[in-house]
Amino acid sequence: MFQVLELAVAAHAVGIDAGVAHAFAVQGVNLVASAVGVLVPGGLGTTDGAFALSAEMLGTTIDRATSLALLIRCNQLVWLLIGSVTLFVGRTRRMATAAGRN
Repeated sequence: MFQVLELAVAAHAVGIDAGVAHAFAVQGVNLVASAVGVLVPGGLGTTDGAFALSAEMLGTTIDRATSLALLIRCNQLVWLLIGSVTLFVGRTRRMATAAGRN
């Protein structure tokens, strides 16, 4: 449910009317794009293509739908960076603690 809310906020940010039904539709398109992305190396272009093809269903233009897809990708990159930094800091602390014991 949190992801639907997140996508509704992202849709509103790019100018798409983000009612509850549209938010669930956006989530559905995102899930289909993720499923198809498994077949494409790196999933490159699958989310963008899925949103561009479903722009009419979402009640928006292709430009706004593609902008939403790019915003979703940026959000994924932010969480990837947060996770990577957290992992790196955690490993560094464990190594420093282990070195201090020796």
